[in-house]
Amino acid sequence: MFGRRRANGAALALPLRMQAPSLLAVPRPRSRSTLASVDLEVLEQDPPRHQTQPPPLPERARQRVLPAEAVDPILAALGDLSFFETAVEGASFGVVTAMRALPSLAGLALLRDEDSGGFLVVYARGPRAHAVVRSRVTEDDPLVGLAMVRGGPVALEYGSDCPPPSRHAGFGDPWTAMVAPIQLDDRCIGLLELVDPLQGRTPDESARQTLAAIASHLSTFLRGRPLTVASAFAPEQVGLED
Repeated sequence: MFGRRRANGAALALPLRMQAPSLLAVPRPRSRSTLASVDLEVLEQDPPRHQTQPPPLPERARQRVLPAEAVDPILAALGDLSFFETAVEGASFGVVTAMRALPSLAGLALLRDEDSGGFLVVYARGPRAHAVVRSRVTEDDPLVGLAMVRGGPVALEYGSDCPPPSRHAGFGDPWTAMVAPIQLDDRCIGLLELVDPLQGRTPDESARQTLAAIASHLSTFLRGRPLTVASAFAPEQVGLED
């Protein structure tokens, strides 16, 4: 769907509708084991204290919260949704766009499975994404319910009293997440989820609005399209991580 590799290593040409450049623009997340080799740019350092918040993730060490003027062109690229046809293609593009606008350890998209019920992770990006994609999420999942009650993006903090769901824990040991429902009328047809966003425990209103805007574009894109989830994938499964 998003391109395969021949046995000799040459890449097959993508159809014109799949040549939206922003799909491949996200760099591969770094491994947690590379912390020692990452050159952190420390802009401001607090006095030593007991650790009350998680240390910065090595995967995000070279990333920075983007200013509004940098986010706007990324959101403008949502017009590239017209290059795609299927629900999975559109949802995956939504995750890529969200991770460009709000750098995070990982991102995933869930779509409602009309045949089997509940939701399916149809696209995942991040460490060990291949183990997360195709995970099933029940209709009564707490994050789904919370996002629907709030009617928009919600921020979550994980800990001993609130462990992460397995689909988030599969990326490592996450501390936070942002979840946005994709709604058609009053019905939730999917979710966009960012795991360990760079903004951390207190994402600002701009971050919430950004994720809400992407979810809204996806809602418009998915209206009238069949929610076929059989083509769920992670980038490394089709050679897009090279």
